[in-house]
Amino acid sequence: MKESRNLFQICDSMDRDALEDRRKRAQLVDMLTQLRDLAQPYSGDGASHKFVKDFLMNDGTTQDIVKDCDSRIDELGNDETVILVAGKTKVKINSACV
Repeated sequence: MKESRNLFQICDSMDRDALEDRRKRAQLVDMLTQLRDLAQPYSGDGASHKFVKDFLMNDGTTQDIVKDCDSRIDELGNDETVILVAGKTKVKINSACV
């Protein structure tokens, strides 16, 4: 009985993790799509588009932001692609935010 309950808990945890993974991938796709759209030329004033592309190229981040965004969006559609996100987070220690 205890083994089946543990198995259920493991399966439930895996289901929650998979749902969270899909949600985060969708958020990343939305962010990359917005960045790609900002960097793509359009029929109006292309100053913002040119600024973003030139800035990212000059600082060595990328040679073609639109192509890179499209590539990353495709990769995020593959569930086997591992995502590593680095950054600061707030951690609660002894009821205080760090």
